[in-house]
Amino acid sequence: MPNPIVYGSGHMYPSQHPSQPARPYAADVKHAAGAAPVPPPSYADDPAALHGRGSGWMPLADGDRFDRPAAPAHAHARRRVLRFLGASVLVALASVLVLLSPIASPLFAPSPSSSFPGPPSSGAAGRVVSGISAQAYRQGLRACAAINSFPADTDSAGSRCDVSGCSSAHGRKNPLFETPFGTFNASFDSSAGANANANADASVDADRHHRHRHRHAPPHTRARNPRVGLAGTDAPAPVLLTHATLWDGDGSVYEDTDILLRNGLIARIGKNLRLSNGLADLKPSELNDLTTIDAAGRFVTPGLVDLHSHMGLDSWPALRANSDTNEGSPSRTLPQLRSLDGFNPWDKAIKIINSGGVTTSLVLPGSRNLMGGEAFAFKHRYFPSNRAEDMLLNAGLRPDEGKAWRWMKMACGENPKNVDPGVASGPIFPETRLGEGFLFREYFEKATTLKQSQEDWCARAETAKTLFGASHAHEALAERFPTDLSLDSLVSVLRGDVLLNVHCYETYDLEMFVRLTHEYNFKVAAFHHALEAWEVADMLAKEGIATALFADHWGYKREAYDSSTKASKILTDKGVRVVFKSDHPVLNAQHLVYEAAKAHHYGLSAKLAIQAVTSVPAQLLGQGDRLGRLQPGYDADVVLWDRSPLDIGAHPLKVYVDGYETFEHPNFAKDIATPFDATILTEESAKPKNWNCAIPNGADKTYTLENIGAILATRASEPSSPSDRIVIENGIVTCIGECEPKGDVVDLNGFWVTPGLVAAGVHLGLEEISAELITSSGKLDIDVNADGSVPKAPSAKDSLQIGRHKSKMLDAAFKAGVTSAVSQLRYKGVPGGDNVVFRTGGVDSVDDVIPTSFETRNFHVGSDAMRSNTHESSISGQLDVIRRQIAQGNAEHIAIQIQSAQSIRKLLPSLDETSILVGASEAWRHAGQLKSSILLLPARCTPSTWETRECREPSRVPSGYSILKDNNVNVGLGVPEDNFVRGLIWEAGWAVSDRNANLTDFEFAKESVGLVSWNLAEAYGFLPRTEIAVGRPANLVVYDNVPGTLKAHVRAVVDTTTVECQTVQD
Repeated sequence: MPNPIVYGSGHMYPSQHPSQPARPYAADVKHAAGAAPVPPPSYADDPAALHGRGSGWMPLADGDRFDRPAAPAHAHARRRVLRFLGASVLVALASVLVLLSPIASPLFAPSPSSSFPGPPSSGAAGRVVSGISAQAYRQGLRACAAINSFPADTDSAGSRCDVSGCSSAHGRKNPLFETPFGTFNASFDSSAGANANANADASVDADRHHRHRHRHAPPHTRARNPRVGLAGTDAPAPVLLTHATLWDGDGSVYEDTDILLRNGLIARIGKNLRLSNGLADLKPSELNDLTTIDAAGRFVTPGLVDLHSHMGLDSWPALRANSDTNEGSPSRTLPQLRSLDGFNPWDKAIKIINSGGVTTSLVLPGSRNLMGGEAFAFKHRYFPSNRAEDMLLNAGLRPDEGKAWRWMKMACGENPKNVDPGVASGPIFPETRLGEGFLFREYFEKATTLKQSQEDWCARAETAKTLFGASHAHEALAERFPTDLSLDSLVSVLRGDVLLNVHCYETYDLEMFVRLTHEYNFKVAAFHHALEAWEVADMLAKEGIATALFADHWGYKREAYDSSTKASKILTDKGVRVVFKSDHPVLNAQHLVYEAAKAHHYGLSAKLAIQAVTSVPAQLLGQGDRLGRLQPGYDADVVLWDRSPLDIGAHPLKVYVDGYETFEHPNFAKDIATPFDATILTEESAKPKNWNCAIPNGADKTYTLENIGAILATRASEPSSPSDRIVIENGIVTCIGECEPKGDVVDLNGFWVTPGLVAAGVHLGLEEISAELITSSGKLDIDVNADGSVPKAPSAKDSLQIGRHKSKMLDAAFKAGVTSAVSQLRYKGVPGGDNVVFRTGGVDSVDDVIPTSFETRNFHVGSDAMRSNTHESSISGQLDVIRRQIAQGNAEHIAIQIQSAQSIRKLLPSLDETSILVGASEAWRHAGQLKSSILLLPARCTPSTWETRECREPSRVPSGYSILKDNNVNVGLGVPEDNFVRGLIWEAGWAVSDRNANLTDFEFAKESVGLVSWNLAEAYGFLPRTEIAVGRPANLVVYDNVPGTLKAHVRAVVDTTTVECQTVQD
């Protein structure tokens, strides 16, 4: 007898026709519960294996594979009846078989790994079980239907249903692939055998590539927004935006266009909709309720989509009680967790983020664990029900309206292996990337086994249904559909029902995970962070994996150190889709569009930049036919901007989610009445202007700068004359204004000249990678004496390590025009050390220290400075320490890191012009009483902590900076991390833009430059360094456009005899 072959849903012999039902092996029959399928054994290998398998097995004399089961008497009778009656009695035959269930029901028991029990007549050991319940059988069929392989019960609309809900009966498609996921391989070998075959069979790999090709969901008109009317809410009133500049999510721009929002959808788009019968479909009541807004040429975009957020899990203000992003279990593999279970709908950040134009956020678990769990997408709109579930993107979705996609977060690299490196009982596994790789494989292997077991069950259930009918098939099955709560989500990843997002940075981490996708035949939707992805762009393009990036946030740990500001352009040029995300609260998602704007500055086209926060993340959510576009039938998630969203300080004037207004800027009425000229951004607009930088480098050089657009020499500067020049001899400025040219004459092409910028409150020159202590000069830990006095601390000057050739941080700062830094050592508690002020482009850690007119000592007040059982354990104790220092004259000038308005108020009587308040998010509350200088740090504050709850974040009017300036407080700006220093001038431009003061370009630039140069230098005692004046060392920056805007590029930096021409950020 020839060996059996596998065909369809059972084992068949070559003589059988594919159209005939497959005959099951006896290995697929049931004698007792707990059985699992095994292939028929070879009698030659194990003749004893037959004993105890029941009377249905008959070995061949030659020891070959088994022939079909020996036919019992009732089977012979069945054949005689069939020969006599033919096909017309098949149904009756099934009924007879059911009546003979003591013999027939064992046919569908999964075979145990050990031997079978005895035959039915052998007493208790061979007792025939009665199968599973009909309800369990139906639940199993619904689960099988989710695999898209077997018929199942349907709802009234004909949609397939499973235990988690229903989906469209016309099939489901993953937006990343061309064909439906999870097509069942009709051959159901054992799991081990199937895995071996899958790894060995080249056709499986070919099928994988066929299924895993990217596709874009074609746009189509939808008639209903499923979220409209949820929780008993009324449908939104219609809104008509007229004369808008529509910037669609595909990058297309349509000028002077109207857009109608109706019933939660974009209903119509066109010119002059009122005059062209575009409102004909509106009912009289809708016409009465219609709100019309004349955009007057302003930009309208789709609502922004944030593909990586932790809002609602890391809620504002941050408290231990509502920190739910990372599960702290010793396990690193937790795919069963769900971000929905920890989502806090009362997180203050939700509304703040929405004020920045973000309408949808994918809320992911954190990256502490290799497998963090399932993510959920939320719309930024509250409901009267106060329920998180009503905020879900998929809320209200019917089966016939598309698939309710699921999402998952995984992570590799530093975070999963470095968190909690050890406990009392020893290290927590894994400590290395090797351990990470093993744990990934272990869980994917478990999930693959469970997946195969489920498909085996479905095959047996289908065969049982064929032989015994739907009403009795459950009696032939020994076990329920196999599930495992800890693995079910991972199985869904393998089937393609879950879109996988993976936190990975470095090239070899990305490569490792790509290997996993091939080993276990699954797909990654996007690698997140992926700051080295640009170095393996070809691999990602081949694999069809997208990237979710920061535009220029880098260097904070080793795996973030080798990034590139050109990454997004390199990747898109190679065909890799790019998304910009916030990782909120790492970056405030309110400013998600700022990431796209910075990428545009660094060379990404405006079209791709806007796609990266609208249509591309929508596609990666599986919602490319619903979100991210301005097209009829799409959700009415729409943003009206005060200017181009890629300009510095851009704010939404109106935000709509599902057609409901969720945000109106306080300046809406004022701004909307102001004429607006929409400048259409092009790829060329991001490029630096053509210019040949001929400024000579080195000592003993004499040259003249001419054709200068504007010179911002000092705070008192007025607009310069086109004939003004600057003459520099051996690094010293010898003439400004009407000067005779000397030496080499350099044409500045109408560019701007400013002083070198100042970064204060940073750690430049004292540490390189903040997460790697070995790259720093250490930290201070100064104990306060029992009487509240403070011993003198070591000087930061002795810790300075400089040289751009060995510091990417210093090199990036200098190329960004930041020529001076005020750095301090990190410290614990209240007292810190002094500052070191130095040239960022210097090479000598002694000679390049900048002299100051006084020393400034650092202190800290707040919860972060509390230390138990010391004078610093309370705010009152901390304030006492500072008052003592001031009263005793131990600190000539002090800089106090402090945020709370309450604490600032208590210190006011002790402070004068010699003090600096650093942080100072709530200092605006006492602007009229302040004598101190203020270093706002960060420049764009957030109410993210208990002590910054009264911060006036950028959507507030007036801003905190505006209030301070109006009260003549000396204000400078800082950045929260050293890697943000290269964007320092943009922070200043943003702050000035938020004043809405209708400034000229010269006034705007001068105020912006002052915030990060003169104001800071005055507070720390080195003002002459930042003034371009005759007789002083040249310290200047050349910009090719208005400083403080994203259109301006640094083209040259001069610090005495050091010159950097055509600066390019790495």
